[in-house]
Amino acid sequence: MLALVLAAANSFAGDGHKSGAFQGAKANTGFVTHTTEGGKSMLTLSDDFVTPQTPDPHWQVVDSKGNTYLLQKLMIKGDKMNKSIEVPKYVHDIAKVQIWCAFAEVNLGEAAILAGLVKAPVFAVLIGTVGAYRGMQVRESARELGRLTTVAVVQSIFMVILADALFAVLFVKIDF
Repeated sequence: MLALVLAAANSFAGDGHKSGAFQGAKANTGFVTHTTEGGKSMLTLSDDFVTPQTPDPHWQVVDSKGNTYLLQKLMIKGDKMNKSIEVPKYVHDIAKVQIWCAFAEVNLGEAAILAGLVKAPVFAVLIGTVGAYRGMQVRESARELGRLTTVAVVQSIFMVILADALFAVLFVKIDF
């Protein structure tokens, strides 16, 4: 887990206050401002904040008791930044604001589900084709059947790994 920490205000008191600068390996520019607008507690990033080049960065706050609250994604569709968020009512105070790399969420997202639905039929066709091809080559004995079955299994595993690698490259190219 990559947590990039910024010291912020200790409570929600007051109309607005500015934190110190972000300090961390990936988030080290800009600051956050905490304001109250229409009874809603808001956090806003400064214009000089640079989005960390990490997978799936999120807003995260830590209260004075050490409770951590993972909030909205920092990046939204179309490479736009979610520069301002409303803090949920259940967060009573803020000791720190963090930009957290939610890498695990990248692996469990919608793209992974859709990618599996696309890849599974292709893998099935590859395995079936290799198995049928090697099965048709059996001519003389049960020993040959066993040998060609082993060859078919090994070739199917290789083909699935190769196809999966090609899908990975394709999905990165089309941003899937």
